[in-house]
Amino acid sequence: MAQGLDELVEWLVGEVSFYGDGCPLSEFIAAVIRFQENDYDRRKDASSDNGDQEPAQVPTKSPPTEAQLKLVRLAWKWLLSTGEVSIGPEGEWNHLTFDEIMSVPEDVGQAVALLKDEKPDLATSKHKKLPRIRPRIFVGEETIWKTLTGHSIDYKRVPNLEWKCLVVIGSTKEDGILQGDLNRATGQDKRSVPKRTDFLAQKGYIAKRTHMVRGMKTSKLWLTKFAPALPVPSNPLGGKDLSRASLTRDMQPVPWHQQWTGKDKEGRAEIHYMALGQTIIAITKAWGTLRIRDLKAKLGILGKKWQMKVMSRFLRRFHKLGNITYVAATFAGDKHVFKDCVRFARDPTESDWRLLLATGKKTSRYTNQGKDKQPRARSKPKGGKGRGKKASNPAQPTVKVLRKKPKLRLGAAMTGWVPEKPLANTVADFVLTGGARGYSTPEISTDTVGYVFRRHMFTHLINLSNGDVQPAGLREYQMSKELVKLGNTKQYMFSVAGGRKVTGTEEQLTIDPALRQDADGMEQPLTNQNIQDAFGPNPDDLTAAANRKSTWLSKVFTTRRGWSI
Repeated sequence: MAQGLDELVEWLVGEVSFYGDGCPLSEFIAAVIRFQENDYDRRKDASSDNGDQEPAQVPTKSPPTEAQLKLVRLAWKWLLSTGEVSIGPEGEWNHLTFDEIMSVPEDVGQAVALLKDEKPDLATSKHKKLPRIRPRIFVGEETIWKTLTGHSIDYKRVPNLEWKCLVVIGSTKEDGILQGDLNRATGQDKRSVPKRTDFLAQKGYIAKRTHMVRGMKTSKLWLTKFAPALPVPSNPLGGKDLSRASLTRDMQPVPWHQQWTGKDKEGRAEIHYMALGQTIIAITKAWGTLRIRDLKAKLGILGKKWQMKVMSRFLRRFHKLGNITYVAATFAGDKHVFKDCVRFARDPTESDWRLLLATGKKTSRYTNQGKDKQPRARSKPKGGKGRGKKASNPAQPTVKVLRKKPKLRLGAAMTGWVPEKPLANTVADFVLTGGARGYSTPEISTDTVGYVFRRHMFTHLINLSNGDVQPAGLREYQMSKELVKLGNTKQYMFSVAGGRKVTGTEEQLTIDPALRQDADGMEQPLTNQNIQDAFGPNPDDLTAAANRKSTWLSKVFTTRRGWSI
């Protein structure tokens, strides 16, 4: 063996140390076979190139060959001679050979079956005492700590209950473990396990990602070294073919749709949250503008209620972050308008992915749960619903009544105020995203400097709204205020001149002709003849009749309506 027996033993010690509660003998055999076939190095290179790790396929179902067992026996002797591992928690079975350990049943069920079916071998029982259940392979606690955490034993950095969670997570390696399964494996309180995994993720020991199982949102946990790589613009979906030619060739589902339509090892339906989100962005970017129904068909989830619900939630979050927009579009040369369309806007950034993959409960209306509660960003003022009433007193200032918000209004993703950027520029950039409607003082204050500074921010905005602040060459950045009425309250809405520009002709969005479906049963647009038959004569005919000073109009009403004049 070219790599050497010493290197094999050193690698096996590292593999065994991932199992804090003991490494099963079957995993030990699989590790030796992987090392022999150089699968470890190939798997490591593939994961570094593709950025996407698949669960390790351990060849434990097929029995090992005699040549492989010969190598395992040799590695077994060398591993025990190092003194770093022990068979059993206290090393009470170190004197047994590999063949003797293999002869012991692996679990209680097999042991009971053997006792019923076979008679005990008296010669073997007198010679050596064997355990009833196959013992596991253990390493020292110091070695486990260095493998899982990278440092020596330190219960101040990793408390005891967090350490127990980390040991279970480490034993799953590339497969990872769901947070609910971790709760059952450790026997800890289900209300405390999420907090402990949050602490482990903050310290950098594990990776915690959003996952969908059994129709609900949960978290999947890996050690940091085994976690799938986050998506990056240069390597989306681990090197899968996301070219426009591949995604727009036909409307067949993408080849990797099993990642959100398949099941896990236990037969539970699961969704790889990150893979689904990346694919939605890739398909929308390839087509430009397409119907949501066609997007479902391309994802292979048409008719699957749970997957369609998750996709709709993804689209809403992408729309809120400004990655896609909801639009109405038509096919080229067709008058029928489809209202259920989405259009690609921009690729998600790293911060966008972090927000999309974040886990935890839904936040409340207030960011601070203490005495001084503060509303979240861009929250609606009290009484915002409903239609406002017109001002009755003409002596009061003119008040604009907001009946409804514009249909298309992207949420602004702002990072807040930073010392390196002037506050006036930060406020102007944020208000510019509000378009013609603008933002109120609480909304601007909450997303820039904080809700508690809203009174100071109001004074600052009033000063920025003066007509002589911007020079003549920068009038498009001039801020203005307008007194509006939302429900029963009045407040100032601040907007920038550059955001209030409205083009005379709206952009005509068209859908790719390849997505045209059968139009049978679809509502047809009204023609001019239908309109004339339904609503009476053409206005041009009425005007001509009036110019001729005839009684044609009265005849029309008399004959069609049966009226008498």
